[in-house]
Amino acid sequence: TFRNASRVREIVSVFARNGFDEFIQQSGVYKLIPNFVLPTSKENLKQSLEEKSSHEFNGILGFRLRKAFEDLGPSFIKLGQLLATREDIFAPSFIDEMKLLQDQVKGIPYSEVEKIIKNSFEKPLNEVFESIEKKAIGTASIGVVHKAKLLSGEEVVIKVRRPQVKETIINDFEIFVF
Repeated sequence: TFRNASRVREIVSVFARNGFDEFIQQSGVYKLIPNFVLPTSKENLKQSLEEKSSHEFNGILGFRLRKAFEDLGPSFIKLGQLLATREDIFAPSFIDEMKLLQDQVKGIPYSEVEKIIKNSFEKPLNEVFESIEKKAIGTASIGVVHKAKLLSGEEVVIKVRRPQVKETIINDFEIFVF
């Protein structure tokens, strides 16, 4: 569908920017996307790779793939989490990168978290919480977790689903099945 075409364009672009541009170019898959210009790897990706202590192939591949999966969201992060369990197939340096997708995924800005919580309670946060820690204590594919204290003094954790998670997963599965 047209809606999925834009997601396919995004997927190909993210993989290209994260160091898979030569592979995509050789495969020719980008030619199937109308009016598409293939981006090249990000300069900051190259710099990040240079800073990594491990320059062996599997570590670099894992790093690039992890970055792409993080950028692409929950479906791809789940794929990376699955890959992290396959120590019988992949090298330890690759597995180490994929394991970072289990609980150290890029977070979402606190301002978005705050909006989601406000919408969920349908009232100002200060009517429910004494405080909410702005820094997430956990980040994963579907959401983030923040510590908070209720007005009653009880300490709780708040799990916040990432914006557009459901729609993104549905689109991705439609693409995967195709």
